[in-house]
Amino acid sequence: MTTDQFKEFIKKNPHLKDYYWLLAEMRKESPRGAVLISCSFVEDQLQKILKSFLVETSIKMFEEENSVLGTLYAKAAIALSLGLINQDEYDEIKIFRKIRNQFAHITKINFDDPEIVRLCKKLKLFIMPNDIVLPWFEYYLMTVTVLINGLMNRVAHVSEKRLKIIDWGIEYTSLKKS
Repeated sequence: MTTDQFKEFIKKNPHLKDYYWLLAEMRKESPRGAVLISCSFVEDQLQKILKSFLVETSIKMFEEENSVLGTLYAKAAIALSLGLINQDEYDEIKIFRKIRNQFAHITKINFDDPEIVRLCKKLKLFIMPNDIVLPWFEYYLMTVTVLINGLMNRVAHVSEKRLKIIDWGIEYTSLKKS
């Protein structure tokens, strides 16, 4: 793809601009950095999906201290319960979160660590051909980019289904005596 073709593609698909930035950024990072950046990006995409879907007054739920939707787990769980992500995506996010926590809390860890290998073996979104063997870090990157690509495309379409506050026809009157 030429530079001009890429610019034209981004013009038609502006929601994917950050995707290409992310791919380049993850390649520059250490495995730890790539895991932290990719999981933050997944969380950002889930938040964008939820903000685009929920009634507009719900946005403050993401901004308040100790927000009910303040964690990757909470965002993934509510997105699943609203049908905004499917079970396979949710399961992958749970695995990514566990991998992220290992890299965030253990000083000397890499993708050869038995726990990281065990978690990577559970990933399902990227199906590797039988004749290709990738290092676990590369497999992680392929899998997380498949998920992110799907989430970014979802962000672009979910606002079409945005929830609205329903008028239930109930009138509340004051109980005070005049």
